[in-house]
Amino acid sequence: MQKVPFDAQALAPFATLLEETGDYPEAVSAGTVAGAPVLRLLRPAAAPSGDLVVPRLERHPHSTQTFLPLRVGRWLVVFAPTGEGDQPDAGRLVWALAGPGDALTIRRNVWHAPLTVLDPGAVFAMTMWTAAEGDDGVVADLVGPPVLPMAELGTRRV
Repeated sequence: MQKVPFDAQALAPFATLLEETGDYPEAVSAGTVAGAPVLRLLRPAAAPSGDLVVPRLERHPHSTQTFLPLRVGRWLVVFAPTGEGDQPDAGRLVWALAGPGDALTIRRNVWHAPLTVLDPGAVFAMTMWTAAEGDDGVVADLVGPPVLPMAELGTRRV
């Protein structure tokens, strides 16, 4: 896995970073199938101590997905381009460390790890388009899942 900075240029193939000023229509855009927008409040548990395993990635073929931190310390974003057989190219995973003021919209159909927080007490608002029928989520299990050494993520807050 390759570490990249949490900046617009490094993450442009996968997501749009949301700055303090600006309009972001893709953050609330209608999906490509019948459905409705949804806003969810998420309280994810902090990842366990030790090295971080990335066992699976997901994507949403019909919707963008926006994460707006309401209360958070460090959180991680992991992306992969689409490879052979329309599966994630696990050999080209990239990751970035995000913090309290970082928000983003993941582009439609981009492979990404589920929301991963490193410090306890996180709360996020998440928006996306929910399909009226079926499920918009596609999951791929990674063979020989990549491991991110905790030493690269820094010290955990308490």
